[in-house]
Amino acid sequence: MQDLNFLVVGTNTEILNTLHRVIQQNYSWKASICNKINDFYDVIHQQTFDVVLLSCGIPNLEEQAIQEYTAVHFPNTKTIMHFGGGSGLLKNEVFYAFNQEIK
Repeated sequence: MQDLNFLVVGTNTEILNTLHRVIQQNYSWKASICNKINDFYDVIHQQTFDVVLLSCGIPNLEEQAIQEYTAVHFPNTKTIMHFGGGSGLLKNEVFYAFNQEIK
């Protein structure tokens, strides 16, 4: 799997910290955390992200707005909704988004 730079967005700091740790343990993946939804629009412009990972605590309308904004302004960035379930599920979600098989 290629090197990936993640922007993890959510409101539960404990879960975000866990996702940060799990992401950084995989391959050459790196993660940045955004725990305030309004900050997302500034943070996403600060560096190039391959993945916007949506975690828990984001209201449905905000989730949709983030997905649409990312698709319009950063069409090469994948948006993945992460539903929890451990590192195996996260890997599967990422590999699926990039149309690759887990090795």
